[in-house]
Amino acid sequence: MTPWYVDSFRSDYLERYAHRDDAEADREVRAICRLLGLEPTCPLLDLACGAGRHLLALHRIGFLALTGIDLSADLLAEARRRLDESGGSSVRLVRADMRRIPFRHAFEAVLSLFTSFGYFAADRENEAVLDATRDALRPGGTLLIDTLNAPAAIDALVRDEEIECAEGSVRVRRRYDPVSRRIEKTVHGVSDGRAARPIRESVRIYDGGELRALLEGAGFCEVTCYGSLDGTPYTPTSARLVAVGRSPKR
Repeated sequence: MTPWYVDSFRSDYLERYAHRDDAEADREVRAICRLLGLEPTCPLLDLACGAGRHLLALHRIGFLALTGIDLSADLLAEARRRLDESGGSSVRLVRADMRRIPFRHAFEAVLSLFTSFGYFAADRENEAVLDATRDALRPGGTLLIDTLNAPAAIDALVRDEEIECAEGSVRVRRRYDPVSRRIEKTVHGVSDGRAARPIRESVRIYDGGELRALLEGAGFCEVTCYGSLDGTPYTPTSARLVAVGRSPKR
C-alpha cells in the first residue's frame, strides 16, 4: 500500500489548504526569526517545505541561503514556480525523504513547520528524522518543530465537519487512536458537484515532555518547549507545541 504521505501530497492538496496563505506564512516566519534570533545570512533548511510558503516568506525578508526539502514532486514544482516568479531562483529545492536528508553539517537552522513531524507509522522512523536533522545541522545549530500539542488536540478534536469554500464544500472527518497516539484525518471535497478524491492524513502527536525527551534522546541540548511560535509558555492547553533544540557542539 502506498504510504499516505506519498498519496496525499499531490497538486490537489493545495486546493484543500488554500486558506493557509502567504500572509499567515509571513507572520509565522517573523515570529520564528524573533524567537530564534535568526539573521538573513543564516543557512536555513525548511524540512517538508511543500509548495514553499515559508521559503517565500523568508526570501521576502532577505534570507540569502535557503534550502527546501520535500518528497512530493508536485509540491516542489509549485514551490519552484512561485519562487522563480518572485525572484527566488537561488533558493535550492531538493526532492528527498526527511529520514535521509542529503546534507551534513550544512545549516544553522532547520524548521519543521505546519505539523510535518510524526508522519511515519513507526516511532523509530520519526526518530530517524531527528537523527538526520541533527547531522544536517552545523554544531550548535538550531532545530524548531511546530506541531500539534497532544492533550489540547485530543480535547478539541472535531470529529466531523463540513466547510464551504470557493471551490465547493469540504467534509473533514477525524479520529484519535489512543494506541498509536495518532490523529487520522480524511478530507472529502466536492467541486462543481463532483466528488474529489479523498485526502488522508495521519500524524503521531506528542505532548511537551514526550517531544523534549525525543530531541534529547537524539542528542539535542538546551531543549525548550513553547505554546506558540511567538514564544508563549507551553502548557497542556496550548493549541500548538513548538520545540526548539540545539545540535551538539563538537
